[in-house]
Amino acid sequence: MMKSRSVVNTIMNNSKKYLAVGVFILVFILIILSLLQSLTAPKNIPPNSPFPTSVSTNQYSGGSTRTRGSSSSINQGNNSSVVSNSVDLTDERATSQMNELKKKLPLETNDFILKYSPNLDKLVVTRKTPSADQAFSSFATGKNYPLLVDNPKTTIISDKTMEQVQTPYATKSPEQQLGTIVTLFNLLLQPPVINTPVPTLIPTLIPTATPILSSSQSSQSSINLSSSGSNQNGYVYYSQCQGSYDSYPLAEGCNVCQAGCGPVTVSMILSSYIDQKYTPPEVVEIYKSNGWAACGTGLSYAKSVLTSRGVKTSDYILPYSGIEYSIEEVRGDFKSYLDNGWTIFVLAWFREGKGGGHYFWVTGLDENGNVLAYDPYYGASQSPPINENVRYPFPKYAAAFAVKK
Repeated sequence: MMKSRSVVNTIMNNSKKYLAVGVFILVFILIILSLLQSLTAPKNIPPNSPFPTSVSTNQYSGGSTRTRGSSSSINQGNNSSVVSNSVDLTDERATSQMNELKKKLPLETNDFILKYSPNLDKLVVTRKTPSADQAFSSFATGKNYPLLVDNPKTTIISDKTMEQVQTPYATKSPEQQLGTIVTLFNLLLQPPVINTPVPTLIPTLIPTATPILSSSQSSQSSINLSSSGSNQNGYVYYSQCQGSYDSYPLAEGCNVCQAGCGPVTVSMILSSYIDQKYTPPEVVEIYKSNGWAACGTGLSYAKSVLTSRGVKTSDYILPYSGIEYSIEEVRGDFKSYLDNGWTIFVLAWFREGKGGGHYFWVTGLDENGNVLAYDPYYGASQSPPINENVRYPFPKYAAAFAVKK
């Protein structure tokens, strides 16, 4: 009898659990349906919206269509149509001026920094001094871009950097939001798991094979790589594995050859721009003195060392976000900086599944748009700079900032 009562109690307890789970799933499904409806619902655009998307057209009495930008008025009695077309024409000219100017960016003066934000499709003027607004106005007018002054459709003037200004506007698409909902739903249905802590990103390249030099290349490399050899550009190249410093200890369990692409790339830039005393061992010791030396070194550490030693660094062209970009997606940004006298410190991946990032120094683009770089590992077998695009579709670019003397 006691056993039967125990079985009945167990069944009742399980039924309550199933009922609770069922109610929870039903509520969750209703929430998903509500969100899907809000994503697909049409958005009402107020009539005084400062960003009109529609283009009105007027008809000739004979049936032909008036095109935007036409100089003559078709219907003198319809003043609103004439004003609308005038506004459209002004906006079109302002956009044309913005597109022309953005090809020359980034630009920095004593009063402001001017960049183009692809996320916002606008110019962003970052104030450096209280005179920045007037200085930009004088600059734009003097360069024949008057429609970019006091024009919120093309230009944002702010105390923040371009990267900071565009961040609040980076919203997910409906497809991305739906993907987030589905992921959350799957997580709720799965049993809980214990996740191990994810360490702070410390990218590194552990080479799978050492580059093999021919006999003719080997003698040249012993000159260019083991000493502070400069090429015709005045840039200094160091190899992390084929020079005099490959066995230099970076941290317990690894040396410069195994995980030193970050400090070696920093060393090349400092030796080229500041002083050739900044050999790889010298830079490694700077990392060690700050507690940054490990079997793989962080992106922000490289930026900090360069800045503290007198190299001018930009904001992040590509802030690290876990996204991998192809050369086609970053070539335009790289070219803008390179055309304005900057070079670029890069973090990239050279194989699927990541497994370790690799740092190198982009110094130019050739006429075919190939990336030319001082690469501390892959560049050891030839005179720098090397063409990184020979490994296409790699490298995949994960982060970058520009440097200047």
